[in-house]
Amino acid sequence: MLNAKSLRCNDLLVTKPIWKPQETTQTGRNHKPRTKEKIQQGYNPFMRPELIKFCPLCGTGISQQFRYGQERPVCPACDWIFFADPKVAAAMLLEHDGQVLLVRRVNEPYRGLWTLPAGFVNAGEDPAAAAARECLEETGLSVDVTGLLDIYTGREHSRGADFVIFFRGRLQGGNLNPADDADAAEWFDYSHLPPMAFRATEFILGKYQPK
Repeated sequence: MLNAKSLRCNDLLVTKPIWKPQETTQTGRNHKPRTKEKIQQGYNPFMRPELIKFCPLCGTGISQQFRYGQERPVCPACDWIFFADPKVAAAMLLEHDGQVLLVRRVNEPYRGLWTLPAGFVNAGEDPAAAAARECLEETGLSVDVTGLLDIYTGREHSRGADFVIFFRGRLQGGNLNPADDADAAEWFDYSHLPPMAFRATEFILGKYQPK
């Protein structure tokens, strides 16, 4: 039996940015959205190199220079280079008695549509452990990770992942109770699946459903 520790995929781990959103006050009727609101709307300066204006190490104004095959924000004083890291998520395919476990999204985008239990991999976290953690957080069910299933590439929305790593799991215990990013969690027959939020989910369910 495989577990999260035996399925290490550390080459795909990402690092959290040290930048932290700061609240700004609202001034007037036509105020600009606060930073936190912008992020919820898909604004993320660490995913947009053109918005990097100052070096985080020395404070010098950034210039655009051709480095490592493309133009990147570079500090002319200390030679710091900004690299936009990909975002990595992990998802769990959990089946029981011929049915698959799905959760309904409570947040935008695609609120009210269904997907596999999934979420972003934390810095320093093994993706297999992340998939098991997200399943527990969103459904209340604990699982053993039994295999690395597939990797799906391509960001589907502005706050989405560039890579989704799919794992297969075996149900261990717990009580089905949606929470965190889900307002519903249910078992579905493959012949009666609800509307899906993501192409990645449709791809995995279509490829790995029992024949």
